[in-house]
Amino acid sequence: MDVQAGMLARLFERSMGLSDEWELFGVWFKKREEAQDELHVRVAHRKGQAVECPVCHRKCGTYDTRERTWRHLDIWQYETIVHCAVPRAD
Repeated sequence: MDVQAGMLARLFERSMGLSDEWELFGVWFKKREEAQDELHVRVAHRKGQAVECPVCHRKCGTYDTRERTWRHLDIWQYETIVHCAVPRAD
């Protein structure tokens, strides 16, 4: 990754509040005819990182992922859509 791409990735990671176990994998714009363009961001859980169990809040392994898409807070003036294969805890 070149210096500018690395700086842009860190900018998005910080503005989205991503912790160290998450990383940015891609950013693209989607043009819309009748509305403001959308900013799409793909994030992924770093391999080998434990996740927090939603029940007991302890760190544990994962057994698979589930593809999810959701609306994030706008970044600049763009509607921001996040795409992620969310890991499921053991």
